[in-house]
Amino acid sequence: MSAATGTPTVRTEERDGIFVITIDRPKARNAIDGATAQALAAAVDHLESRDDLLVGILTGAGGVFSAGMDLKAFAAGDKPVVEGRASPA
Repeated sequence: MSAATGTPTVRTEERDGIFVITIDRPKARNAIDGATAQALAAAVDHLESRDDLLVGILTGAGGVFSAGMDLKAFAAGDKPVVEGRASPA
């Protein structure tokens, strides 16, 4: 059984106990902005809430894992901080 869901910046798919989280911003080299950080936190929360998901895989679309923080978004005031999670600084 397979199910795929996601947001504009993060896709998820689950199949046979495996949960794949894909950062989907290849034009930005999968850099993490605020919306992506929120979507990643939601995906991890989903993984942790499910006893039937045994493995989590984090990957990036377009042949790149992640360039890290989206510095252009950060310079514009968009901080990839999720309440209750570790901050990047």
